[in-house]
Amino acid sequence: MSLNDNYIPMIEDIGNYRRDPNLNPQIYIKVKDLFTDNLSSINVKNYGATGDGITDDTIALANAFANSGTIFIPDGTYLINGDTTNANGLSGGILVLSNTHLILSKNAILKRKASSSPYGNILRLQSVSNITIEGGTIDGNRSGFSDVSGTGEFNYNIGIWGGSNICI
Repeated sequence: MSLNDNYIPMIEDIGNYRRDPNLNPQIYIKVKDLFTDNLSSINVKNYGATGDGITDDTIALANAFANSGTIFIPDGTYLINGDTTNANGLSGGILVLSNTHLILSKNAILKRKASSSPYGNILRLQSVSNITIEGGTIDGNRSGFSDVSGTGEFNYNIGIWGGSNICI
């Protein structure tokens, strides 16, 4: 058996990896879709997110994020309207609640929709604690913006105000 995307050498069991007793003791197998099978996790697809890179998934993701706990985002490109109404960034994007563990699969992308607004967030963390964000890609889509206001850009992508115990 050869090493490929599914087999990664590790020193100990951590996160999404476990040792396969049929392999060399130094080889660990990546557990695919661990969180999609976990009944306590929230899969954004169950809230109507498409991840097709065309559909605005903001409302579906906001509905999924209205819960705290483990939120799983499978492969796909999820467009988010991150426009805010002011430079302080305290609006727009997806509000993340305290005690949330966000897991993006390897090929999951949260991408801000193109806009003429100079301000925005993809994920907004306001006065929250115990947040973990891992995996995937968060794409601010800088090439999709034109600053019509002339004030310069204020895009946070992950905006954090007054948070604690946050791991990205």
